[in-house]
Amino acid sequence: MGVSRNRQGKAPRVVTSCCTRAEDGLKHVEITDEWVCIRRRIAGLETQVNVPKQSYKGVTLRAAAGDRFEIVLLHVDPSLDVVLARAPDDRDVIALWRTFGRSIGLPLLAEDADGRLQAMEETSPAPQARRLGSALRRRRPRFLARREPGAAAMTHVHRGESEFCTLA
Repeated sequence: MGVSRNRQGKAPRVVTSCCTRAEDGLKHVEITDEWVCIRRRIAGLETQVNVPKQSYKGVTLRAAAGDRFEIVLLHVDPSLDVVLARAPDDRDVIALWRTFGRSIGLPLLAEDADGRLQAMEETSPAPQARRLGSALRRRRPRFLARREPGAAAMTHVHRGESEFCTLA
């Protein structure tokens, strides 16, 4: 089976997550630019749910049982939550959380011990557009500026002559 691609030619992100309602205990999730497609087998039937990506609250970092951490794609309906990754310690989990947030395009959220969500701001500022207010913007392109203008050609003007010659 080939990999489906979106309009920009990027392959969707595919994640397998635990699901208590599915027969085999797994749900397969494809995340594209616009949709989150959840596939699972319930009561012998293969079900598929397509959820708009913007209906998710964000990518959440939460502490799980023990000293484990989970990165979750959080939805209002808990059955549509997707566990993206689990980490045994906090060594690389923050970098992974930020990577998921950037690649999916949803806000970063952190869940505290009481279960409250806090929005986290991105630490690096957005890149600024370059040369927008530049005085050189409306000038000639670089390759045209390197050219030397040609010399005015000497044009010969012949008055009173015919273009066609007649031989006698």
